[in-house]
Amino acid sequence: MSLINQMLKDLEKRRSHPGSVQQQEVLLDVQVVPDLEPCSGPRPMTVVLSALLLVLLGGLGWWGYNFRVSPRVVVEAPVVVESHENTKNPENNVSQVSPDSQNSYDSQVSPVPQVVTQSVPQPQPQPELEIPIPPLVVVPPNVAPVAAVVAVTKVDRSPTPQEQAEASFQRALAASKAGERATIETELRLALQQDPSHLRARETLAVYYYRAHRLEEAKKILHAGITANSAPLPLRKSLARILLDQGDPEDAAKVLLQGGAPPVAQEPEFHQLLGAIYQRAGEYSAAAQTYRQLLTVQRNNGIWWLGLALALESERSLPDAIKAYQRALEDPALSQKLGDFARSRLTVLGSSQL
Repeated sequence: MSLINQMLKDLEKRRSHPGSVQQQEVLLDVQVVPDLEPCSGPRPMTVVLSALLLVLLGGLGWWGYNFRVSPRVVVEAPVVVESHENTKNPENNVSQVSPDSQNSYDSQVSPVPQVVTQSVPQPQPQPELEIPIPPLVVVPPNVAPVAAVVAVTKVDRSPTPQEQAEASFQRALAASKAGERATIETELRLALQQDPSHLRARETLAVYYYRAHRLEEAKKILHAGITANSAPLPLRKSLARILLDQGDPEDAAKVLLQGGAPPVAQEPEFHQLLGAIYQRAGEYSAAAQTYRQLLTVQRNNGIWWLGLALALESERSLPDAIKAYQRALEDPALSQKLGDFARSRLTVLGSSQL
């Protein structure tokens, strides 16, 4: 473009100076010929434009080459997670880097990366499940608490033998209220098969056999529940009554005393049965002592006075026996049958005193 401008300036200088017609014609030739007749050589304008294009392309190529070759390194500062346990010791908050990775990283990045510390709550192991209590979640400072979710899984399980025995026992009680005698025995036997240690089922089945006059079956059931290591008091009392009814007071006393005698105030029925066994066994002194112990707990019990009177009469302590019969009659709760017996004994003993 500068070459063209120079040519135009030269033409303006020629026009400003007077000259011959030939000079003007030459000027016209200079102005017209280039537009009408093609030049044999390359045009100046084309040369100039080509040169500018080459320069432009060269500049673009140089710029593209430098952009592609020059490395672009993006430095991202590593995030170091600081747990709640390491907040008190800052030296432990820097993550460990292997030597090889550290060397390669230093060769590419010269500036020291900025360490960003975040406090993140550490996940606590759920309790196996098992704690419904949800575990105590220790929340680090400046961190919003996260609700702990405890998954509860319902597991179906089969009932234990004890639970099955209790269910059978309850069905036996229901059958007893309904008067279904066959069902009572079936359910009680089933309960003992499921749990031989079910005390109430064993005692109830023994009473069921006793009332049905099936004494041997009742004794068998009771004997199975009395061992050297376990002698439940209800089973001992039931078996001792059966043995006493069968005329075997000696065995009845052994069975009743197998596990020891409880205090009189705690188990008066036990001692009343023991006094009757001593009476049947002919041990009148032991019977009298047993009834005296009972009367210390309940002084106005007519039945116990009557038992003491019989024991004293058997010992030939007649004056004391008469007093005991009289005290028995003072009890308004004494049955008429027992009252008639006491009066008859007083009549006999009174006539003998004459």
